[in-house]
Amino acid sequence: MALLCFSVESPKWLLMTGKFEQARMTLQSLRKNADITDEFDQMMDTMQSSDGQDKTYTASVADIVLGRTPENLRHQLLVAVMAMLFQQLSGLCGFSFYSTSLFDKIAPSQQTHDVGKPSLPQILSVVMAIVGTGATLFGMFLANYLGRRALMLLSHGLMSIFCIVMSIGNVFDLQLLAVVSAFIYYAVYFLGSGPLPWTIPNEMTPTYATSAITAINNSIGYLGMFLIGLVYSPMLSAMGGYTFAVFAATNAAAVIFFFFFLPETKGHTVSEIYDFIATAMAIDTGSSTVAKFDQQPLFTKVGSDFIYQAGSSIPPSKRNNGFRTSVYKHSESSMHAVLVRIPRPVYTLNIYVPTAVTNSKGLPHALEHLVFCGSKRYPERGYLDELATCNLSPGSNAWTDNDNTCYTLSFASEEALANLLPVYLDHILNPLLRNEHFLTEVYHYDEDGKEKGVVFSELVANVNNPLVVGRFQLQQLMYNPGATYAHYFGGSLAGTANLTNKEVIEYHCKFYDVNNITVVMTGNFSDRFEKDVLQNLPKEIIQNTGCNSRFTMHCSPLPSMKEHFKIRTFPSSSCDSGFIIFGWHGPPHKDTELIIALEILFEYLSGTSSSPLYQRFIDIPTPKAAQLYGGVVPHVSTLLNLNFSGVPYSGHNDESLDSNLFDERYYEGLLIAELNRIHKTRFDDDKDALNSASKRHREKLAAKIESNPGNFLPEQLCSDIVASHFSPDPQNKFCIGSRARQFDVIDELSNRSIEYWLDLLKIWLIDQTIYHVSVIPDPELGDRLEAEREKIETINAAKIIDKKAHTNNIKQAAELSQARLSDSTKRSMPIPDPAGIGFLPHKHYLVTLSKTIGPVSAIQIVQVDSGFSEAQLHIPISDLPDELRAYLPLFKDLILGTSIILPAGLLYDTETEYLTENKHIKAMEVNSRLAGITTSYSGFIITGSKKLLSELLGDMFVLKFRTPYHKYALAVRWIIQAFVFADLTVERVLNIAQNKLGKILASKRKANKISDAVQTHFTDAASKGKPRSIESYLSYLAQEDILRHTIKQLKSDNKSSTIKKLYNIQKRLLEGAGGFLSILVPDGEDYQTYIDTFKWEWDACISKYSAHCSQLDAHRNSVIMPIFSFPQISSKKIYGLTKPLLVHIPVPSLQSATVTIFFETDLSSLPSNGCCVDEELATLPALDYYALEVLINILSRSDGPLSNAVRGMGYAYSVSMSISNWDGQIGVCVNNVSDITNAITAIKQVIDDMKNNWDSYVGDFDIGMAQSIILFSDTYMQSTPAVILQERISSLKYGFKDFKQFKSWRNTHIAAVTQSDIYRVYEKYLRIFLDRDYPTFTIVVSQQDTKLAEELGNFKRMTLEELSEPYKIDY
Repeated sequence: MALLCFSVESPKWLLMTGKFEQARMTLQSLRKNADITDEFDQMMDTMQSSDGQDKTYTASVADIVLGRTPENLRHQLLVAVMAMLFQQLSGLCGFSFYSTSLFDKIAPSQQTHDVGKPSLPQILSVVMAIVGTGATLFGMFLANYLGRRALMLLSHGLMSIFCIVMSIGNVFDLQLLAVVSAFIYYAVYFLGSGPLPWTIPNEMTPTYATSAITAINNSIGYLGMFLIGLVYSPMLSAMGGYTFAVFAATNAAAVIFFFFFLPETKGHTVSEIYDFIATAMAIDTGSSTVAKFDQQPLFTKVGSDFIYQAGSSIPPSKRNNGFRTSVYKHSESSMHAVLVRIPRPVYTLNIYVPTAVTNSKGLPHALEHLVFCGSKRYPERGYLDELATCNLSPGSNAWTDNDNTCYTLSFASEEALANLLPVYLDHILNPLLRNEHFLTEVYHYDEDGKEKGVVFSELVANVNNPLVVGRFQLQQLMYNPGATYAHYFGGSLAGTANLTNKEVIEYHCKFYDVNNITVVMTGNFSDRFEKDVLQNLPKEIIQNTGCNSRFTMHCSPLPSMKEHFKIRTFPSSSCDSGFIIFGWHGPPHKDTELIIALEILFEYLSGTSSSPLYQRFIDIPTPKAAQLYGGVVPHVSTLLNLNFSGVPYSGHNDESLDSNLFDERYYEGLLIAELNRIHKTRFDDDKDALNSASKRHREKLAAKIESNPGNFLPEQLCSDIVASHFSPDPQNKFCIGSRARQFDVIDELSNRSIEYWLDLLKIWLIDQTIYHVSVIPDPELGDRLEAEREKIETINAAKIIDKKAHTNNIKQAAELSQARLSDSTKRSMPIPDPAGIGFLPHKHYLVTLSKTIGPVSAIQIVQVDSGFSEAQLHIPISDLPDELRAYLPLFKDLILGTSIILPAGLLYDTETEYLTENKHIKAMEVNSRLAGITTSYSGFIITGSKKLLSELLGDMFVLKFRTPYHKYALAVRWIIQAFVFADLTVERVLNIAQNKLGKILASKRKANKISDAVQTHFTDAASKGKPRSIESYLSYLAQEDILRHTIKQLKSDNKSSTIKKLYNIQKRLLEGAGGFLSILVPDGEDYQTYIDTFKWEWDACISKYSAHCSQLDAHRNSVIMPIFSFPQISSKKIYGLTKPLLVHIPVPSLQSATVTIFFETDLSSLPSNGCCVDEELATLPALDYYALEVLINILSRSDGPLSNAVRGMGYAYSVSMSISNWDGQIGVCVNNVSDITNAITAIKQVIDDMKNNWDSYVGDFDIGMAQSIILFSDTYMQSTPAVILQERISSLKYGFKDFKQFKSWRNTHIAAVTQSDIYRVYEKYLRIFLDRDYPTFTIVVSQQDTKLAEELGNFKRMTLEELSEPYKIDY
C-alpha cells in the first residue's frame, strides 16, 4: 500500500479521459531517456480507432457477452476466457497448493528428523518458489523477444511434455526424474502460461471494453483456481502417479486452441488485431449499434495515407508527384472507403461489389440492372438517375465483369458526389427487386412467345460476338469449375431465360452486404470531405446484416490431361477471317513485381508494330493476322493472353493462304517456334530490348493516368479489392494500392539483366502449358440460331394458357416499372451550388503567322499542367483530285508505317552531325523509334461529310502525336521526316493493304458500321452530278473493293500505278494551304520554342524534298488562308431527299437489330459572323437550337421518357436522341432492338403524347436537369490536358476566338431557355417525327429473317452486295 503512493496513473487511462499532455509526461517518466514518439502515437491511434469520439463510454459485461459493442468482441472474449481457463487446467495451482505433500511422495524425507529443521520436501518447495520468481522475470524479456502467442504455445507445450515425464517418474518410482521434471514444469508455467493470460486481454481489447473483459477474465481465473484446488487432492488420492497425465492432455488441448485462435499481440495496435481477427480468423465482426454510440466515428482511417504515383516525366520541382490516397474502414463492418485526391475538376464515384458465379444464368448481370429500379429509402424508380442528372452528372452507369460488379458516377463538384453517395449505396444494398422490374428489365416473352427484356436484348447482341465466344471458351479450358472465371458472368440466352427473380434476391443476400463493398472516390476533395460526408452517411443504409461473402477462390490449373484446344464458331455472312486466342496461367495477384515484369515482356512481344510477334504474324507478305493484342488479365490468379484477330480463314479462297491456320497445334506451333527463336537469339541480340520496352510501358502508363486518372486509377484498385475478397491466401487481409509504386517497380525492372527476362520468357510462356482457342466464321450459324429462336418462341407461346391475361400482366409490369417521380419528390432533391464547379487551369493562345510554315496558316497553343506534349497538324484535302481520293485511307495507314530515305544534309535522330550521304531506314526501325519517343502517333482523316452531316472545316488530313515533353523536338523530327521522306515500296504497300483488308472484313460484323455505310451510300447516291465525297471512299463498302483491287494490282505487272497515286497524295499534302497546327505545351515551358522547333524541322525537310524528290508548288504553299471562318450551311443536308427514305438491311451474321432515324431542321448553334460574336449574343440568335437541345436532353436522359417507353418495355437495350451542333440535324438511334415495330412506335407515341400532357414531360425541374447535363459537359471539356486541347480545336473551328467565348455563347443561350421556348421548338421541329410525308431517313439493320410491320412504312430491302455495287470503281 505504501508503494502505491509512488505509482503513476496509467497513460492509457489519461488518454481516455482527455489528459493528453499528462499522458505523454507519464509515459516519458516510465521510459527514462527513451524516445516515446512512436509508442505515444500508436496509443493515440488505438484510442481514435477503437474508442472514437465518445471517450466516456465503457462497455458492461452484458454488452460484451451480448455483442452490443461498436466492434464484435466475442472472439477476444473467447480467447481471454480460454487463456485463463487453460491456465487453471494446466494443474499448476493444485501442484502449488500441495507441493510439500507431493514432494514427500516423490522424494520422501527421513522418517525421523530434527524438530525445527525443514524437511527435504519443504526445502524443495521453497526452492521451487524461487525458481518460479526467476522464471517470471525471464519470461518478461522472452515475451518481447518471441511474442505472446509463441510463448503461450511454448509454455503449454513444454508443460504437457513434462507432465508426462513426471507421471512416468511417479509410476516407475524414478525420484530424480520426477523432481527434475517437476521443477521444469513449474518454471515453464511462469514463463508464459502463468502471467500472460492476465495481460493478453488488455492488449487485444479496445479501451472502452478492457474493464469488462478483465472482470470476466479475473472471475474465470479465481473460479478455476477454487475448483482445481477442490478436486486436486481427491484426484491425487485416486489416480496417484497418473494424475499429471490428465494435465498433460489439457495442456496439449491449450496448444491446439492457441494455435488456431490466438493472434499475436506484440507490436500491434488494437485496431490491427481487430482487423486480423476479422479477416484471417474469418470471424464476423458485425454487431448492432445502440444509441449510446451516436458520437462514434462511422469510418476510421486505416494506416497512413499513401501516394499513388503519377509517373510524370516532368522534373520533381515542377510536377505533381502523385495522388494522395486515404483508406477508411467502416466501424461496424468490413466495408472500406478509398479517397484518391486528384487535382482535376471531375469527381468519380465507384462502388465495387466482388461477385462470383457457378453457372451461366447471369445473376450478377441481372442484379446490376435491377439495382437501378428503386430502393428501400427511395422506392420510386428513376429517383437515382434523376438525382444524378440534376447533380451535375451525365447519369449513372454500371458494368459486370468476371469477378465484380462496379457502379459508377461522374460529377462536376464535390457537393454533387456527397448528395448521391447515400442514395447510390441504398440502391445497391437495399434494392426493391420486385417481380415487375424483373419482367421488363431482365426477361419475359410476349403473347407470341418472342423473348424480350433489356438484359436479354443486350445478350442477344453479345453472346455470339467472336471475342466474347473465344474469351470465355479459353477461361473454361483454363479454370476449374469452382472458379467464377469458368462461367459466363453475363449469362447465356438459355440461362437468362430460366432465371427467376427469387434467385436474384438470394444472390443479392449472399454478395451485396455492407461487409462486401468498397467505395472508391476520386477528385479534388476538400479537407472537410471525410468529416462532412463519410462520417455523416445514414447508419441504417450501411447497417451490418452479418453476411460476408469472402471465400477462397481456387483458381488452380486443371489436370494436365484436360484438353487445351477448342474450336468455336460465330455467325458471319462471309468466311473471310476469324480469331485465335492463346492463354497461360499467370502469377497470383499479390506478386505485383512479377505481373509488371510480364506486362513489360508483352510490351516487347506485341506492343508496337515493330515488335517480334507483329513482324512474324502481321508485317509479312502474306499476313497471318490483321491485329494483335497481348497482356495480363488481372484475375485473382492472373491470366496471360495473346489475341490474334483478322486471321485469314480457308474459306477466303485465297490460294496463298495456309489452309490450316485454325487447326490444332498449327498456329500454336508457329507461336512457340517464334518464342523459342526470341529466346535462343537473346531477344535478337539486343541487350537493351527490355530496357526500351520498360521505358515505353512506363510512358504509356503515365499517359493513361494523365488522360483519365478518375477512371484509370479505380480500375487498377479494383483488382486489389477483388483479390482481398477472393484471395487464396488465408492470411491476406484488405490491402489496396499494390500498384501505387508501380513506376518505381518499372524503373527497377528496367535495370534487370537480360538473363532475368530470358528466364521470364521461358518459365511463363515457353515451358508452361498453353491453351488455344480458334474461333472461326460460320455463314450458316445465323440461320440455325434463328431457327432455334423460332422454335423457342413456339414453345413459349404454347405455354401461355390465357394470352389476354399474359399480355395484361406484361403491360401491368411495364406500367409499374415506369419512372415517374412526384412533384414533391422532385422538389426535395438536393441541388449542388454551381459555384463549386471547377476546371483545370490552362492558357490558350492563337498565334498569327506572317508567313506560312508549309501548309500551316495558324497555330493554336494550349498551355497546361502536363508531363506530355501533343501536336496535331491539320491539312485541308477538299481539293484532292477524285482519282486520288480512293487511296487516301491506304495512304493514311502507310505514311508513318513505312521505311524512309533521308537525303544527305539532314540531321538524323539525336546525331549532331549532318548526314553526308542518303540514309535508308527500314520500316521496322522507323516504327521502333517512333514507339520509343512517343506514347501514341497516327494519321487520320476528318471528313466534310461525316455520315449525313457537314463538318465546318471541310475535309482534313491530320497527323497527331503525343510524347513526353522532353522528347518533343526528337518526335517532331521523326514525324516530319517519316511524312516527307516515306519510301513507298511495293512490298510495304502490299503488306499494309492486306492488313487493312483484314480489319475491314472484321468490321462487317458490326451493325453500326453497316448503318454508317448505308448513310454514306445514300448521301452520295442522292448527290449525283457533284464531286464524289471523301467520306464515300472511307466506307468499308468502298474500301473492301478498293483494297482487293489494289492487292491484285500490286501482285501483277502493273505495280507502278498505285505507287504513283500514293506519292501524288503525299505531294498534294506537302503543298497544302489553309491548315493549322495545335500544340499542347506543359506549364513553365516556352511555347515559342515548340513553334520554332516545328518550323525548323519542316523547313529543313521541305528544302531537301524539293531538291531531291519533287518540286513543290511554292505559291500554293505560301498563301495565308482564313481557316476559322463561318461557312454558309445549306438548308438541305440530306441531298435531294423530298420524301421519306426507309431502308432495311438484313444481315445473316447479326443477332440483334439497330434502328437509326435522321431528319433535318434549319437550326444552327453558331453565330453568323465570327467578328461580331458578342454583339450577336445580345439577341440570342441560336435560342431555338439550344431550346431544342434542352428538350432532347430531357427526353434522352437515363430513365427519361424515351428510355421508359423503349427500354422500360423491353423493346431494346438503349435509345438516344441527339442534335448536330452545327446544322441542327436530329438523329435517333436504338441499339440491340428485340422488337423493331414497337420500339419505333413507342418513340412516336412519346412525342405525340407530349402535346396533351406537356406538364408531365417538361417542367422547371426537367429543364434544370437538362441544364445540369450541359454544365457537366462543360466541366468535362476542361478536365484533362488532352480534352482541353481537343475542345479548343473545336471552339476555333466553330469560329470562336477561344473556348471562353464559345462557352459564354453556349451558356448564355441555355440559361435563357424557358418553357415557352421549348414548347415552340417542339411544335415546329420535333413533331416532324410524326409526319409520315416528311423526308426523314430511317435505316434498319437487322437479322436475316426480320420482317417489318406495314404500319412503319414502305421499307426498301437491300442486301450488302447491292449496297456495295455503286462503290465499284473504274480503275
